[in-house]
Order: sequence, then C-alpha cells, then structure tokens
Amino acid sequence: MAGCSATDEVSISIQCLECTAGGGATVSPESFEATMIPGESVWDNKTIITDDIPIGKLDVMFLFDLTGSMSGELASAKSGSITIMNGIRSEIADSNFGVASFMDYPGSYSFCGYSATYGSSGIDYPWTLDQDITVYASAVSSAINGLSLGSGNDGPESYARALYESQFADWRFGARKIVVIFEDNIPHDCDFSTFGCSGSTGVDPGRDAIAGTSDDLTWVDVIADLKAADISVIVVNSGGFDDCPWQYAADETGGILADLSSAATLAEEIIELIGDITATISTLTLEVSEGYEDWFDWEPEAHYDVGGGETVEFNVSITVPEETSESTHYICLKVMGDGSILAVQEIMIDVEEPLELYTISGHIYFDGTPATDDVLVVAAEVEWPPSEPGTTPYFMGYSDPIPPFPVAYSIEVPNGTYYVASGLLPADYDPADPMFNALGAAFNMTLSDMETYGPDLITVDGADVPGQDITLYEIIEP
Repeated sequence: MAGCSATDEVSISIQCLECTAGGGATVSPESFEATMIPGESVWDNKTIITDDIPIGKLDVMFLFDLTGSMSGELASAKSGSITIMNGIRSEIADSNFGVASFMDYPGSYSFCGYSATYGSSGIDYPWTLDQDITVYASAVSSAINGLSLGSGNDGPESYARALYESQFADWRFGARKIVVIFEDNIPHDCDFSTFGCSGSTGVDPGRDAIAGTSDDLTWVDVIADLKAADISVIVVNSGGFDDCPWQYAADETGGILADLSSAATLAEEIIELIGDITATISTLTLEVSEGYEDWFDWEPEAHYDVGGGETVEFNVSITVPEETSESTHYICLKVMGDGSILAVQEIMIDVEEPLELYTISGHIYFDGTPATDDVLVVAAEVEWPPSEPGTTPYFMGYSDPIPPFPVAYSIEVPNGTYYVASGLLPADYDPADPMFNALGAAFNMTLSDMETYGPDLITVDGADVPGQDITLYEIIEP
C-alpha cells in the first residue's frame, strides 16, 4: 500500500505518525483499500488468528513489600530474579521489567476511626521506583539485590500508594502490562465496604502524606485507575490476613490472587503465574487511529476469553462522514488484547467528491397476475450483457403486496449509459443471483427480441430522463 506502512499511524490531518507494530496474532486481510464518497459505507470481514501464546510484548513491574516480615520472599527474589526474567522471556521474548518497593508512611495517623503509627521515621517509605521498566535484566536484578528491609509498625501497609504510583512507570505503548505485588497484609483504606469487604484500616494519605487532603487514596479509585490503564495485578500473598481487598484488585484488573506456597519456590511460582495470565486474552477488540473513531463500527464489540491458536472474526463497517473533503486517508486498525497490540491492519480510503445523480423514470406494465409472494424488481444496468452476478449498482424492489399495475418507478444514477429492466421473482430471491441476466423486457420489447437485439440504451447526460416505460411479457425465474 502506498503511503503509511504498518508501523505508521495517521492523524485526521493526514500526517503519518509512528504506530507500534503488534505481536501475538495475525489479521486477515493484511490491508484494505476502498474508494468512497462522503456518506458512503462499506463492510469488510476481519479474521483474527491468535498465536499459541497470544501476546507479543510484555512489561512486568515487580512491587516489593519491604516490611520486616517479608525477609524470606525478598531473599528468594534476590537469588531468583534472573531465573524469573529468563523464564518469562523463554515464553514471551519481548519482555521488559521494572522494580519498585515500599513499606509504609513514616509517622502516626488518626483518621476515619483508626489510629496508629504507620511506619518508622528515617527507615520506612511509602513508595520508591528502584528501576523503571527496561530491557536490561541485569539492571533489574541489581535493583532487586539492592533492596533492604525496613520496619512497618502497624499491620496494613501503603499498598494503595504503591499500586497507584505503578501506573506512571515507563510502560511501553502496545505492551501487555502486569504488576506483580508481593504482600502479606492489607491496604490502608477508610471504608472496605466500598469494594464489598468490611473494616477500616485508616486513610492512605497520598503523595503529600497528610490525611484529609485532596490526594488521599482510596482502594476503589486506585484499582479503577489500574483497570483504565489496562494494568493487571498479580497478587502474591504470603500472609494469613483478609484476602478480600486483594481478590477485588485481581478480579477488577483481570489479574490473579495466589498464595505463595513457599519462599523457596518463589521463582517457579512467578513464572507459572505470568504464564497463566498471558495464556488467555480476557478482552479482544479493535481500535483505530485517533481522529477516525467516528468512521468505524464493528460487530461484535469484543470477543472474550480468547486462548492461543483461536480464530475470531469482526464485521467492520467504515462510513465516511458527510463533511469529508476529497482526500486520501491512511489508517491503522489495531487488534487489541487486554491493552496490548496484537496485530495491525493497514487501511487506505480514497475519498472522492460525490457524483451528481439524475433520475431515469417511467411506468411498468404487465397483463398477467403476479403470484402473491412475488417481488417486483426494477434495475438500471450499466453493462450488456451482464458479465457477473451482482453487477447492477442501481435497483429498487417492491415487496408484497405489489402495487397495482402500471407501477411507477424512479432510479437515481450518475451520468452514463444504461438500460432498464424489470422482473417478477420469488420473495426469497438473492440479489447476488444472476437474475439481471434475464430480467423482463425493456421498452415494449419481448424477452426473445431483447436477447437477440439487446435492450434499448438510455444516455444520462446532466439531466433527468423520464418516460422510459417497460412492459413485462413473461415471469422470469432467476
């Protein structure tokens, strides 16, 4: 296709912009081209086949609770970090990783019915980004091995703050985004009932660390932010506390809550959890280049729980807005799986100025009596004899009951040469059938004469052409 490539995206001003290529599926056809006029619509069927592992690009952020009770998990992560990353990359080669850590807010808080010292001053912190998402596994491993335990005075920790901050990491566009959080307690939140649980563990005071201000964090809002950003949460639980807030986080983000069997098997379990979450696409849908959203519609809206090696289809309509001027548009249609770009189809739409239309009109006469289930079809043909079924671009039909004869007809066509034909067909006729190969008689010419001499031709040249009457002598079987 001329113009933009599969790795380009086009804005409404027809500028080619970078568009990240997909991975994890194929889309057929690979490209689509059409010449259209404003207000016109076309349909095209898209077939998507997922790879055995239906994901091409993966970003993983590891979030470590460094309070004093997490020593076993941290030791295993340090010794097994390279094993974890290599194991994930053995299945999904294009995988990047990052590391962040947290304990709790240093200081004491009394708010919403809960009073406690959250963390120790000079030791604990609510969040830090130790290594942003990177391709370099060695840098991630070094960051993990540089972590050290803090304190954490009360039981709940700054889990809401850690998850909130994770959405601002340097996630790659088009990658499947996963946070793996290691925890053994529950988050601070004033009202667990807002997410279907019970209890109160005090406010998470947010970035300003002051309770009762506008940046206080709630568990519901934080999880909603992650869901909107297509970030799934894998919760690795090694404590015996209430699972309810963690199950909510996993369910809402399409993640997994898993109890760690043993700190010694942490590496193997993390690799298995990543494999589980990437084996199935929860939501597979389509997305178009920015500025073209109103041009496109598709059915179904999405496919759900799509595994590797599966085939799904979308019936896509493209409608050029009425106000569109004559221009060429290059568009990327992206196949999206849980926020990850799986495949990209190139689309080129040439928009032409609409043609001026004129009418061919007249009456249809018939001496017989049509069957009760017949349909009267009137067509303006552009080719004689018709070479292929479905070549008639302009036709109209009357369904049961057929109006009394003579029947007036009027067909809009652009300038050109045409003949008009009509026929009575069964109600279940297929417009794609070669019915126009033998439709009635034109201009008082019998069917046999029309087959011998061809129909009378009508030239439309900048004006309506009335008075083109037709007499039906026979009922034609398609």
